[in-house]
Amino acid sequence: MKPLLFLVVVLLAPMALADHAYSHRYVFEGRLLGYDGLPLPGREVEFLNEGETFLAPCREGLQESITNEQGDFRFCFHHHDIATGASVGARSGNASIMRAVDVAFRKTHVILVEPNETGIAPAGWNETYRVSGRAWQVGVQELEGVQVYGIAVIGLPVNLTVRDPQGGESVFRTTTDAFGDYDLLVETAESPGDLSLTIEVLGRAQPAKLEAHGHRTYAPLYVPAGAPPPTGSGGSEPAPAPGAATPRVSPVLVIALGLALVAAIVISRRRER
Repeated sequence: MKPLLFLVVVLLAPMALADHAYSHRYVFEGRLLGYDGLPLPGREVEFLNEGETFLAPCREGLQESITNEQGDFRFCFHHHDIATGASVGARSGNASIMRAVDVAFRKTHVILVEPNETGIAPAGWNETYRVSGRAWQVGVQELEGVQVYGIAVIGLPVNLTVRDPQGGESVFRTTTDAFGDYDLLVETAESPGDLSLTIEVLGRAQPAKLEAHGHRTYAPLYVPAGAPPPTGSGGSEPAPAPGAATPRVSPVLVIALGLALVAAIVISRRRER
């Protein structure tokens, strides 16, 4: 490869590999537990796939193949079109699981259970529950060159309310990020079986529950078509739109590089003559 041509390829590669929109990635995440429902920290988790190849890691998003103190792990891959019928999964020790790929959400969440071991409760485990999900609006369309089956709603205020039998309540607030995801830690001294959980977006309440086994709830939020855009009134500023966190390449630079590439090809051919 000619030096100038190599320079052009190197400079344009970040644009081709950018995964600042959810349509350019696939996320597989979850929590590893012992059979007693307590987390197994510091364990290596192997990502599995059948019928589809996931190779390039996301440029924006951490790979966490070693479980943290809550037993959580996460894999993020740069990926465009997804083959229907493919499967993804994970394995760690004697624990394994497989799931069909989610061609809509482009995200899979699992609870992985090691049948032969007990877990370790970190500090504050009994009072802490993790609730996460993706805000979603159904609708087939194209997003940055990839066909998708809905839009992940960005910058959406999310209110989570926990109520006890005596009428007391605690409210937790956040905003969906640049991929439409929200993630909250709920602290309560009450037994989860005695509590009700409601998640509200755009004035619509959706019921959910705190999971006693594993202390992790995955609750996608469905936003009706035609709903007004979020105003950022949920107590924090809306997350940046896809691409806002990734420097955009100037069109002038792209044109200049293209002209340079053409000139290099012309000069090369003249020399060969």
